[in-house]
Amino acid sequence: MKINFNILLRKPLFIGAVILSTTAFIYLMWSFNSNITRENAALESWQNIFLVLACLLYGYQYKNATDNMTKYARCGLMLFCFAILLREFDIHRIGTSSIWKVIEILIRGTALILFFVYLAVVRKKIYTAWKNAREIVTSPMVVLTLLGCVAYISGWYFDKMIFDIPKNIAVLIEETLELNATLLFFLGACTNAQHEKNSDGCYHQSTLNLRGK
Repeated sequence: MKINFNILLRKPLFIGAVILSTTAFIYLMWSFNSNITRENAALESWQNIFLVLACLLYGYQYKNATDNMTKYARCGLMLFCFAILLREFDIHRIGTSSIWKVIEILIRGTALILFFVYLAVVRKKIYTAWKNAREIVTSPMVVLTLLGCVAYISGWYFDKMIFDIPKNIAVLIEETLELNATLLFFLGACTNAQHEKNSDGCYHQSTLNLRGK
């Protein structure tokens, strides 16, 4: 029996099961080796992998998109995931040479320029985006990304030790939330969320129904 992965990605129970399974697996690994929560260790490495995969998927979808609406959405999310990747991955730690610091500055600067160029282009299409705001916001691609943002932001409270809990537990929760966040970003990139234009010039998303109907 052929499984339609895109349909599964529109089912909250499936997404919840993936997150719970990932969380349980992280706790199991941590119980055997607590070093996985250290800087640039296993959990952060997997975060970077999910972000790279998300960027590549969005880039591929952007290249093959048939309309501007889809291109802008994919490009924006690709830049978003790339920005998170630059925040998580310390390029200057790759080697001891000062050249890595220069490379990091150049990449971050280029990303910032691309972001402002993207905003300048999208600004001209604000009316189209507003007209299709409901379809955009309720698409699995965006919903999963927003859920990822909630998880990612939640990790900040444990990073700053807002709650009175042992530091090792706080670090575990922070890294778990951040890994689940990047997993959600990746799953969002996996959704087949192509926009199709109606006869009235609006866009509908028959594949973007969270209820799976």
